[in-house]
Amino acid sequence: IHSTFNLLDACDKLNFSIDKKSNDSREIFEKRTEGEEHQWHIDNELGEAIKALWKDSSVQEAFRCRDDKDKGFYLFDGAKYFFEHIDGIMKDKYIPDEEDIVRCRIRTSGIIEKSFDIKGNHFRIFDVGGQRAERRKWIHCFQNVTAVMFIASLGSYNQNLFEDENSNRMTEALLLFEDISNSHWFAD
Repeated sequence: IHSTFNLLDACDKLNFSIDKKSNDSREIFEKRTEGEEHQWHIDNELGEAIKALWKDSSVQEAFRCRDDKDKGFYLFDGAKYFFEHIDGIMKDKYIPDEEDIVRCRIRTSGIIEKSFDIKGNHFRIFDVGGQRAERRKWIHCFQNVTAVMFIASLGSYNQNLFEDENSNRMTEALLLFEDISNSHWFAD
């Protein structure tokens, strides 16, 4: 649903006109996704609207522009996969399979902590939101740490940030790594 919003927004910004049939689907899509996100449900009607929009030539053109240096915009890496599998997703008794789960992405907000023991060693892992607005919430987590794993997506080399369409995601990740590495938490 978010990827459909992003593609429609890109069509508007790039002045790509969707056709009449797709415009009807857009109206259905926008009507069905009003209100709170937790109320959204991809049933047959919404699924058919998403499918029709995905097939639209202007939406496809916007999709091809997603990583363009001048026209690019944020689009979730797995969007194409889910658009191409919308028929299964809109079924009444849809249950995600392993491939669906591996390809989905849920943006981390705040700090998620997991603790576990391996061979008598206690580990605490923190998953933190990487968006700029989230960073102030977790920088204090580096106090008294013994190791940091900084993970960045290699697929981000040609993508822009969600919150800043003019900033490259890989460059941002490298700058963040440099900031964290040089932080006062690691001075000793």
